[in-house]
Order: sequence, then structure tokens, then C-alpha cells
Amino acid sequence: MQEEKKDISIIKKANDDMLAYFNQNYNTDLDSIRALETELMEVNVRLDELNKTRNIYSFTTNSRKNVFSPIISDTVENTREAEISAQITDLELAKTSLENKIDVLRTELKFLKKQLTVLKNANASIQALSSSPALAEAEEQDSSDAFQFVNEENKTVDTVSHGTNILMLEAFDKTYLATMLDKKVKKDLQIARHKLELLSYLISSDPERAKLTVNDILSHFDKTDETLNLLFKKLYYDFDSSKPIWIILDNFVMANRDNHPECVLEADIQCLDYEQNISYIKSLSLIMLLDIFFDNIFKHSNANCIVLKVLISETMVEVYINDDGVGIPGDYYTKSIWYSSLHKAHEIIYLLDGTLAITGDYTTGTTIRFSFSAN
Repeated sequence: MQEEKKDISIIKKANDDMLAYFNQNYNTDLDSIRALETELMEVNVRLDELNKTRNIYSFTTNSRKNVFSPIISDTVENTREAEISAQITDLELAKTSLENKIDVLRTELKFLKKQLTVLKNANASIQALSSSPALAEAEEQDSSDAFQFVNEENKTVDTVSHGTNILMLEAFDKTYLATMLDKKVKKDLQIARHKLELLSYLISSDPERAKLTVNDILSHFDKTDETLNLLFKKLYYDFDSSKPIWIILDNFVMANRDNHPECVLEADIQCLDYEQNISYIKSLSLIMLLDIFFDNIFKHSNANCIVLKVLISETMVEVYINDDGVGIPGDYYTKSIWYSSLHKAHEIIYLLDGTLAITGDYTTGTTIRFSFSAN
């Protein structure tokens, strides 16, 4: 029954994470709608002004003009009226575009609101289930007979648990990447497109504001480029396994020294055969593990110095990492969220049939040792 309680806790955590995710998206879309509605209001005001101005130049004779009307030649009148009409046409296109974007976001908002309702109801059901008398009674029975032999069935459950974790982590990664593409790249491109539509109007009506809009568009493209580079990095798009493994590791060390000059990185990479190259999946897994551990050190340890030792023989890959930071709690695996990078590291090691040990405290920092077969 302890396993059942644990499963309920995992489900509740996953549900809470999804609730936070959809809630954030809902608020983001709501803010976007408000911003677009403000812009639409400004366009409508400008359209109203231009329509009133165009009426002044729309007279074909002087019969409807009074003695105070300015004397303007027909050629000037026609030219000015044509300019205003062109501006009105551009603004009406921008207005249609804004209205379409608002409609799309409102449709998405309805979908998100429905998902939030479902998740909130699910949360209430999970809460009721976790506090049920039957579960409490079963938990008391489990605690009265706590000692259990480890048998083959337990091993099978453990394997299934690893398989489930791996599938969940893979699904999380895909969801994260898809969210980045949808909420960052796609959204930035939509914003840039909208600003380009307005730019066609501003070039003729307000050149100074048009220049600012161009700079704003360029800024959006810079952000999109940064996001794409981040996605490429997470996908290891530029990873080249054809190089000898010591060169791949040397490039890793040099890149981290360049990116984090505030932290001294001492590296000792030893290969019994410097022409040796391990398989693509093991080379990639090694770099992924190093990325995970170094990223955690840079983000959480406040370390000033990192020592990296790698020994690669014909049969084994052995890695030692130590930092002089704040250390890591012994219960990090159970306390951290299920999709954390350290959970991912454990599952990568499991898939490689390797070993992993992480220890640390305030005096010795954090020490990481892992190894797996090189064949």
C-alpha cells in the first residue's frame, strides 16, 4: 500500500505541474489578448480620424464649401485624398489581422480554461483519495509487517519503474521542446509578422515610429535566434561522434571554460588509445551526463573550482567530478521533482548498465563518480 500511496503522490505532483503549466499559458494568452485589444483600439481611433479627414477632401465641387474653406487645387485635393485612402486601406488590413489574432487567442483561451477545470477537478479527486480511510487503514497494515524479502517480483517491478521513468522523461523532453517552439519561436514570429504588417502603414504615415518598429522586429528575431540555438543545443544537433572521444571531451572542457570563466576547471582526460572512438550512443550519453552534472554545479553549488577526471580504457569509461561548492543533500533523489536533470542522469546510467554515486557536504563539496562499459 506504500507503493499505492507513492503512486498517488506522483500522480498528484504530475497533475500540479500540468495545472501550473496550463495556468501560465492561460495568463500569457490573456495578457496577449489585452495587448492586442489595446492596439486594436488605437487602430480604430486612427481610422476614425482618417475617415473624418478624408471627408474634407472628398468634395467634387466648391458648392458645399463655405467662405472659410481653404483654397486648394483639384490636383492637391485628389493627391491628398489618395494618400489618406491608402493609409485607411493599410490600417483596415492591420485591423483585420488584429481581430483574427484575437479570435484565435480567445479560442485557445477557452480550450485552456476547459483543461484547467478538468485538472482542478482531478486535484480534488486525488486529494479525496489520498485522505480516504481505506488507504490509511491499509497503510497501518503495511507498517505492522514492514520486513519483506526481496524476490524476483520486486526486481521486475523495479525494471518496470525504470521503464516508466524513462518514458515519462522522454515525454517531458518532447513536451518542453514543443512548448518552446510554440510559445517562443512561433509566438515571436507571429509578433514580428504583425509588426511588419503595421510597418507598411507606418512607413508612409510615421517614419520615426517605423524606425522604432524595425528595431523592435530585429530584436524579436534576435530572441528567436537565441531560442533556436538553445533548442539545437538541447537536441545535440551539432554533436559529431566521428571524432576521437578525447577530442570531444577536450572541446567540452574548453567550451565550459569559455562559458564560465568565474569557475576554475581542472581537467585530466586519459585515454589508453588516443585514436579510440566509442559508439555514437555512448559518446552522446557521456556528454549528456557531463552536461547535466556541470549544469547543476554552475547553477546550484556556488563552486569556485571543479576537478574533472576521465579515464577511458578499451573496456570502461570512468568519470570523477568534484566541486568545492555547498554540497548536495543525501535525499536529493527523493526531494527533487521527477523530471529533474539528476533523475535523467540516473536513468541514462541505468540504460547504460553502469554505476553512479553522488555524495557531498558543506566541507567537501559534491563528488560524482560514474562508469559504464566502453564496448
